[in-house]
Amino acid sequence: MVFPTKPLGGVSITEAPPFIFGGCMLKDKIRHERRNLALTQVELADLMGVNELSVRNWERGKCAPSMQHLVKLSLVLNVSLDEMFEEERRLLENESDNEI
Repeated sequence: MVFPTKPLGGVSITEAPPFIFGGCMLKDKIRHERRNLALTQVELADLMGVNELSVRNWERGKCAPSMQHLVKLSLVLNVSLDEMFEEERRLLENESDNEI
């Protein structure tokens, strides 16, 4: 599967396969964890080595962070990748249960 050129700092939601961006929960998790650390979007962008627009787009759900950025986000926000995708995992499990 080949995706078109990605926007700043990630993959467009329309291009992203479900395992990279399961919906709005990831954007909410990024915002929540950033606020828990009392970081501004600019401060998080500086820690991540990206521009503020990238962080803003992630939190608005306009694009998803790349895999490299997801790994770095988990380190900077002190949240495991499992925790970052916990809601998506639950949704997939519920969908699987409902198909049976």
